[in-house]
Parts: sequence; structure tokens; C-alpha cells
Amino acid sequence: MIICLGSKNPVKLKALKTGAIDFFEGKKIEFKNFEVPSLVSDQPIGLEETIKGASNRAMNAFKNTQCFIGCGIESGIFKDPLENIYYNTTVCAFYNGQKIFNGIGPAFRLPDKTADYLINDKMELDEAVQKSGYTMNKRIGYSEGLIGILSNGKVDRMKYTVPAVQMALISFINDL
Repeated sequence: MIICLGSKNPVKLKALKTGAIDFFEGKKIEFKNFEVPSLVSDQPIGLEETIKGASNRAMNAFKNTQCFIGCGIESGIFKDPLENIYYNTTVCAFYNGQKIFNGIGPAFRLPDKTADYLINDKMELDEAVQKSGYTMNKRIGYSEGLIGILSNGKVDRMKYTVPAVQMALISFINDL
């Protein structure tokens, strides 16, 4: 079974492997990853755009080889409907050539200054985190992520992404 990921991000690939191995226990799985377009903003805003980006990545990854299933993982931000605060979440989508299977992971509150850079200055999260003074790492999304910084290393981006993969796999294995 070949699972194709629509990203070259090593953190996303590790999260996919971690989540999928549990769900396909005993099956031989080969993972391939490709850089594919999400066809949404570099920094998706709103759940709709984040889901669309993950779905597009899954469908575009599926086209690249003889995949059993394509996978897309997209992080985005959304506004709390009751307060003027923003959260970060991750969406995972699987595509089997006919149907999309989505899962949404946990969400954490963004620092106000970081959210302001994302919304008002149209920055991507890596840049906003750096400008907010949390790190000098220009590719924080390829390492511990903002969640790793805010949790003092208790949760890193890979661990944070696995639940989105698992939720999408629940949809997939149950054909929901």
C-alpha cells in the first residue's frame, strides 16, 4: 500500500507515518511525498480555506504515482466566533481517487501579536512567529512549531499533527 503525502515537510511526513501505522497495523505501507500546490493562501485563514488546502494537497499527491491514497495536511488559523482571538489548527485529508476523507486536529490559541501579523500584515505563520520574537528559526513549521515554543517542548508540531491524521483515518476506514 502506497500513501502519498502532498508535502515535503518532514514533520508532516513523520506525523502521517505515526498515525497511519497504528491504523494499518500488519500491512506493508510505503510512504512517498511530493511538493504539490495547495491552491490556497500560504497562510490559510478560516476553517474552509484550511480544509480546501488539505483536500487539494491530497488530490494533487494522489496524481503523482500509483497511490493507494493521497494525503494532504494543512495548518491554518480561525477566529473564535465569540471573542476576538485566533486559534491554529491542522486539517488532514485523504483522497482515494473518488472521495475526500477529512479530519481536524486540536487547536491552540495564538498569541495576539502573532495573530495580528497574520491577519493585518498577511504574514505566513513562520514569519509572524519570528517577528513576534518567539524564535529566530525561519522555518519553525519544519521543526517544533509554535506549539513547541508555547508548550515549552511538551507538545511539538509532529505530536500536534498526529490527531488530525488519526481523525481523517477514522473517516477513511469507516467510509464517512
